[in-house]
Amino acid sequence: MSSVDNENNMLSAARSVLLYGQTIPTDEICQRIEAIEPTDLQRVAEQLFAPENISQLIYK
Repeated sequence: MSSVDNENNMLSAARSVLLYGQTIPTDEICQRIEAIEPTDLQRVAEQLFAPENISQLIYK
């Protein structure tokens, strides 16, 4: 493993500790991603793209 890979791993671990107070193992992250269902994506898309969350810029 190169020193760049080690540095990236350490930065990722530090970010995880700062954001979540712990490191999250890569296997657990993969399991969480694989557990996402189409209905989860649909629900998030509906929240993000709800009309009250959309803005429009018209430039002439």
